[in-house]
Amino acid sequence: MSDLRKGFKQSDTLQNICNNNDKIMIANRFILDRLLSKGSFGEVYLGYDKQSNNFVAIKLENIKNKDTSKIMLKHEFNIYNELMKKRTLNDNIRIPKIYWYNIEDDYAVLVIELLDSSLENLFNNCNRVFSLKTVLMIGIQIFDQIEYMHKCSYIHRDLKPENFLIGMILGWENVLKIRTMFIVN
Repeated sequence: MSDLRKGFKQSDTLQNICNNNDKIMIANRFILDRLLSKGSFGEVYLGYDKQSNNFVAIKLENIKNKDTSKIMLKHEFNIYNELMKKRTLNDNIRIPKIYWYNIEDDYAVLVIELLDSSLENLFNNCNRVFSLKTVLMIGIQIFDQIEYMHKCSYIHRDLKPENFLIGMILGWENVLKIRTMFIVN
């Protein structure tokens, strides 16, 4: 079990999680758990999707007294959707799954696929040393991600190791899991 999922014990059932009164429910579907990270535009929480029985990342942006055209999560949601529409089978890029976006009270809420550690955390966990093979494999994936965004007429503007997250995808015959790089924010 990943460190991200520490808020929920492996023995927790959906019933136990839902009956916990100190958890916040969003859209009667997503259970907000603990803070994972904080940025200049909002916060990211570990969450649980009752409908799919999956852990998710829930991004919140306080929009009280904010012009609706300046809501960053709405912009991020629109970019993810646009990148997904333009993607073809030949594109070797990874975009987090979007489960839900809406405005709830004073918050814009974006629920996306829960990914694992950032490139920065991975580097720190490896005593700040990567092998040449690892550097090349990561570099190629990062290059592919940035190139795809540029082909779609987007510039990221905040490229840093914290914004590259590791994810898992199913490989051949849905058995082999391959670690891959996702670009976020």
